Amino acid sequence: MAARRAGIRGSNPTDPSEAEYLSPNAAGRELGITGEAVKQWIYRRKLPARKLSNGYWRILRDDLDRFVKERREGGRRRMLIVGAIADRIAPGIEACGWQPLVAHNPVDAVIRAFDSRPSAVIVDLASLGDDGWIVAEKIRASRGTKGLPILFIAAKGAEADAEAMEKALAVSAQGYLCGDVTAEAILEAAMNVLGA
Repeated sequence: MAARRAGIRGSNPTDPSEAEYLSPNAAGRELGITGEAVKQWIYRRKLPARKLSNGYWRILRDDLDRFVKERREGGRRRMLIVGAIADRIAPGIEACGWQPLVAHNPVDAVIRAFDSRPSAVIVDLASLGDDGWIVAEKIRASRGTKGLPILFIAAKGAEADAEAMEKALAVSAQGYLCGDVTAEAILEAAMNVLGA
């Protein structure tokens, strides 16, 4: 197996000292995410790692740095859509030249936010409820994603919800849209936030 190929590698007793390696938990702490999220990258063969004879994973520091750098260098603009609204608006987002990334639960949303480096994150509060706020807080807490613009979509009639507006301000959201919004309205709000 090639030395730098992404995926799972077998242990090799001639490897350099353990000081050059990180466990998934240590890598997660550095990136501000969980060790389980790092393991998912290993299992999906996106992040090279070695499995030692004792069952523990070790990630070469250079491989982790390369992995992070590649994800920060984006191509086409991506929009992460979290919640049930994703199925309805993803085709419109794609038709406008953006790559829609879909996550239906908070765990997947946080992993995708770091892994894909979207230009903006859309959180559907109508379908996620309090989990929507948790997604935003976790994105803000991670060093790799804390600067991502976040736009919230609330249900019809939520315009007067002062508590929700305060929560949006608390997580430094860039927008709060209410009602039956379209893909075009979301893109317009995202473009205003991104200054594009």
